[in-house]
Amino acid sequence: MLVTACTLLWITLRNACDATVATIFLITFVCLADVWSIWRTSTHSISLVYILAGTALFAAALRKGWRAPNMIVISAALGSGFNFLDFLITPPMMPMLLAFFVLLDSRRELGTLALTVVFAWFFGYSETWIAKWALAYFAMPESAGVAKDILSTIEFRTVGAFNGVDLVPLAATAKAFLRAVDRIEVVVPAIFVLAIAHYATTASRIDWRRALWLSCPVLVSVLWFEALSSHTQQHVSPSSRSAVVAVAIVLSAILMAMQRRPSMPDLWAHLGMLRTKLSRFRANARSK
Repeated sequence: MLVTACTLLWITLRNACDATVATIFLITFVCLADVWSIWRTSTHSISLVYILAGTALFAAALRKGWRAPNMIVISAALGSGFNFLDFLITPPMMPMLLAFFVLLDSRRELGTLALTVVFAWFFGYSETWIAKWALAYFAMPESAGVAKDILSTIEFRTVGAFNGVDLVPLAATAKAFLRAVDRIEVVVPAIFVLAIAHYATTASRIDWRRALWLSCPVLVSVLWFEALSSHTQQHVSPSSRSAVVAVAIVLSAILMAMQRRPSMPDLWAHLGMLRTKLSRFRANARSK
């Protein structure tokens, strides 16, 4: 299921961008997230499959030119269904991806639609969440106890002070992103970053305004990490999956903002140039 969902996401990104962006996005995601071991926890696996497959279906509807109100309804429905599969593991990942695909579309007022899609997703997610609370409140014999439990759980997830939890601004965000790159596999995306940097300095300039614009969905994860600071820090490994997607979005945005986008052979060639320059530098250093 995971392999199929990842393949579907790659095809969707290739259709929306190109093969290079899709490949680098997927490689970054697979290398930095725990995709290789997530199958050991079936609930996490099903949640991730839902995110990737649901995003692909949403992007397909975008490409077919579905009207904005329909896309907003789809986003809310995806958020509502997601609450049944993933309570607080990786909620910011899906609305981030939905907003990113909206910004890649060619229709007008993309910023407004992207923001509305994000709000609609969280509206659907919270609607299901509140419905669960309401059902528990009216079904349980001690309603007051249910309300107290709900309020204490909210406090526990947001500002609960426990060992290892630092309730300072951006602490949760920093831990999630640092955990995302705290893997030996980070070498692979790092190599791509070097190749992209060399290509940008020698072959094509980057429109940083467009890159920042396409990277805006990353703010969804930052706001989520900060709103649920305690939960993010207590469960930093699952939370870091959303940070990984944020990193992949930023890399993709940089590639999309290039005046002349590179192909994979182009990046490979520039990596070879870097190797040659490094060899020359070492040779010069030894001769001195």
